[in-house]
Amino acid sequence: MGWIGWASLIIGLIVIGYAAMITVGALYPSRLVMITVLKKELEKANITQVAFSEPCIKELADFAVNSIERDIKTGLKKGPLNSHVEEEAVRFSRWIESIVMGDDPHSAAEIKEGVARGTPDLVWFILAKYDPDRFSLEHLQKMQAKNSLQRNIHYGELAK
Repeated sequence: MGWIGWASLIIGLIVIGYAAMITVGALYPSRLVMITVLKKELEKANITQVAFSEPCIKELADFAVNSIERDIKTGLKKGPLNSHVEEEAVRFSRWIESIVMGDDPHSAAEIKEGVARGTPDLVWFILAKYDPDRFSLEHLQKMQAKNSLQRNIHYGELAK
């Protein structure tokens, strides 16, 4: 085999290896990746004291992955699903943080208005389903006020 044969063999192996990496990445279960990245992003946002159950995190991850799949099907996003997981996990962690803290547009009053209109916030709906003691409409405002106060105290101490 001459040098052209060896070069062709090496290039062929590189192409096969590259294709295998793409295939393995595309087949890696996106929901498991989303759960892991979502937990990491929530921890970065200092929401660890607000423990969410595994079924709750799983349903949030399913919702996030379904959102990515819908955006890919409608052409809003391009590429393999897994290439969007981290971006979507960041978006969802900010969404959850906004609900936990009562930031706009996820204050208790705004969420109650959405429920009254028949268009509840879908992430809030999942949180309330799994943790009604904190996220039900009756308890939401109190929980948000407490979390917001704790955040202000925490950041006030850090500023000193």
